[in-house]
Amino acid sequence: MTRLLVVRHGEAAAGFGEAADPGLSPKGLAQAEVLADRLALMKRRPVFSSPMRRARQTAEPLAERYGVSVAVAPVLREVPSPCIDLAERRQWLRGALAGEWSDLSDEVAEWRGAILEAAAGVRFPQVWVSHFVVMNALVASVLGRKEVTVFRPDHCAIVELDVIDGVVSIAHLPGDADSRIR
Repeated sequence: MTRLLVVRHGEAAAGFGEAADPGLSPKGLAQAEVLADRLALMKRRPVFSSPMRRARQTAEPLAERYGVSVAVAPVLREVPSPCIDLAERRQWLRGALAGEWSDLSDEVAEWRGAILEAAAGVRFPQVWVSHFVVMNALVASVLGRKEVTVFRPDHCAIVELDVIDGVVSIAHLPGDADSRIR
C-alpha cells in the first residue's frame, strides 16, 4: 500500500474570475506554513505541485522542511477552461461545478483521465499540492459519483488516498468547509 496525500492550495490572493494565476493571500501564506508544520511530522516524501503559482507557494514551505525541491507536475494543473476572458471563465466554472463530469468537454475528460491515471500509478508515498477540482475528480472517481463537486475541501485540506496495485481508495476525507471558489 502506498499513501498519497492530496492537498488543496492555500487561499489565493484573487479569485478564478479575477486573475489567471494568482499567488497566495497573506492568509494563504500562513495556511501553507501551518500545513508544512503539520506534515513535517511525517516521514519525508517528495512534494509535487500544480504549475499554478498558488499551489507552488503552498508546496514550498513543506518541501523546505523536508529538504526537497518542489517538483512541478503539469498533470496537477487547474481544470482547463474553454474561456480566456476571466469573467466568462468564472461563469463556466460555476456551471461546471454544479454539473456532472459527463456534461463537460472532451478536454476536461482527458484532463481528469490523466489525473486518475497518475494517482493509480503512484508507487511511493508522496504529497500532491493541487486544486479543488482535482481533489473532486479523484474523490468522485473513487466513490463512483457522477457529480463534479462531491465535497468542498477547505484551503490546505488533505485527502489521504491509498494506492494498492493501481486501485485507489480513500483513507481519509476531510469534512466539507464553508469554502468557495471565487
